[in-house]
Amino acid sequence: MKLSSALTRTAVLCAFLLPSATVASPDWTCIEPALIDELELKFKFQDDFAKLVSTERPEFGELAQLVAKVTKINFTMRLSRIVWLREYDPSRLASPNDFWVLDWRDDDMSQWLEADPANAVSQTQFEALQGSINEHPNLPDFRVYVSDNRVISPYLELYTSFGEDTQVAREIVASCY
Repeated sequence: MKLSSALTRTAVLCAFLLPSATVASPDWTCIEPALIDELELKFKFQDDFAKLVSTERPEFGELAQLVAKVTKINFTMRLSRIVWLREYDPSRLASPNDFWVLDWRDDDMSQWLEADPANAVSQTQFEALQGSINEHPNLPDFRVYVSDNRVISPYLELYTSFGEDTQVAREIVASCY
């Protein structure tokens, strides 16, 4: 009996000293608007970037619009995956960082696609647009242009503003825990 009560006391003591194994539960009424705001910021950045490229280099205008469209679909799917994870396995959204480094597993894709027919439509659109981008004759020159001008005005200001705005969204999500 003494060994049993000593083990019980040890277990109780460890329960107080060790970090809790429970998962943080974020306030979704706080997180959802922040994630939607972040999505809108990403959409605005894509639109502004495509417009800027189209103005600065009209020969890349069509490609810039395609890239913006595929990126917006990708961001929308990302938010849909977060919402799906919230329902399917909320433990994988246990910290604010989990929203930015999404733990998306191979078996998740088929389940996510089956969960809502709109997900499959978005995935199909994404793949078709990505194919069009990959086959675009201006893609290599476009990539060089974007890479070379990323740190040059007016692109630098656009990226800087976007980074500052999205940091605010990340801070809001962090405050929801």
